[in-house]
Amino acid sequence: MSQIAIYIGWYTEHVSGPLAQPTVEFMPGAFAYHLHSFSAGSLRTNQPQLVGPLLAKGATISMGCVYEPYIGGTPDVATFTARFVFSGFSFGEAAYACQSVLSWQTTVVGDPLYRPFAENPEQLHKELLQRHSKYTEWSNLRWVNLNLANGRPITWAIAFLEQLSNTKTSAVLTEKLGDLYAAQGKPSSAVHAYAQALQLDPSPNNASAYCLPSEKNSPPSTAHKKLTTTITASSTNSLTTPTRLRFTKSSCPWRKSSARM
Repeated sequence: MSQIAIYIGWYTEHVSGPLAQPTVEFMPGAFAYHLHSFSAGSLRTNQPQLVGPLLAKGATISMGCVYEPYIGGTPDVATFTARFVFSGFSFGEAAYACQSVLSWQTTVVGDPLYRPFAENPEQLHKELLQRHSKYTEWSNLRWVNLNLANGRPITWAIAFLEQLSNTKTSAVLTEKLGDLYAAQGKPSSAVHAYAQALQLDPSPNNASAYCLPSEKNSPPSTAHKKLTTTITASSTNSLTTPTRLRFTKSSCPWRKSSARM
């Protein structure tokens, strides 16, 4: 997984899968929660249980249970995300609101006053532009996703990203453009966008996720054809299940020198 802002999962006793990799790409300020009865049994550790390792791997805030809470005593994650993300509550307020009982088994770890969604998207975007922040691209992506969620067509999102100057220098936005092309049933355009994203210094995990499939010594043109075929076979019209193609580092010989995989 790459560039994680919010992670919510269940039900392993210890970190596993992508979260057990040496490098986990939690974004600054990320929230991570994994439902398990003993997820917070140990906090100052990077090995057993979950809360400690998630924080050690880069998450900023988390919560978990120190002992068996029974299912009715676990945090209501839907309530938490609704208050934290959509209502703009602070972390402490959202964590409090999602508890069905108090003084039970849940412990909350992080700054209770942390409130990343307090400002409306437009105001936040203006501030990021004024600061010339590298996170402006994420604000652009958020704007696209919000409009899609509110019923704007894919054609609008594609046109918006195509005319946006930030897209030309952003691996994040170019990748999104590729996802939209794939959802629209345009595999060749999607391949072209993913190939461009690889040249724009993507994060290490994103680089490996979208590395063009090829034989070790195959030229990029051959890889382009293979990836086009793969997307054609696997892409859907659903924006909630974008095509994700994962290949090993050795599949991208021309990318080894610049992609940190």
